[in-house]
Amino acid sequence: MRKLCNLDDIALNQARGFAAKGGPILVHRDAQGVRAYRDSCPHLGIDMAWNPDSFMDSDNQHIQCATHGALFEPKTGECVFGPCVGKFLEPVTIELKDNEIWG
Repeated sequence: MRKLCNLDDIALNQARGFAAKGGPILVHRDAQGVRAYRDSCPHLGIDMAWNPDSFMDSDNQHIQCATHGALFEPKTGECVFGPCVGKFLEPVTIELKDNEIWG
């Protein structure tokens, strides 16, 4: 594993993208912790953001696919709105060590 960033580099209820072994990932942070998913929509297999690090919807409640507006629960990766309802983002293992995110 390699260091991706410091914990404070990702604001609460936000996500950032990173290049990782196996392809791009997005890392989401909230008050309960951090989690990572492949940056690939289960509907079309495309990157989720229009612009770098633009993964959240306008209310910062869901991860959003910019191509067709699908919304995903940050804690589980489950699609709750859009053409892939019931499908999940692919989880990626990361570690939090001394306020650093490793993946």
